Amino acid sequence: MVTLSVKVPESLRELLDEMVRRTGKTQSTLIREALEQLGSRRRGARRRQPSLLARTRHLCGVLQSGRTDLASNPEHLEGFGQWKR
Repeated sequence: MVTLSVKVPESLRELLDEMVRRTGKTQSTLIREALEQLGSRRRGARRRQPSLLARTRHLCGVLQSGRTDLASNPEHLEGFGQWKR
């Protein structure tokens, strides 16, 4: 194990002391458990967070224009990207 020194505000120190009295655990144990819980929550959140594609897959193709050649027909691209006043 590695020993760390951490500076905390007085309010956190009081909370830690209260938790030591209430649980009977040591300060080190409580801090280790809190860090492990925070780490597992963050890892789990990253793992469970679906991609934008996965979240919007149900929207793909719902708006049909009726034109199947929008990306390939130059007629549809006339004026595209030009500033209109």
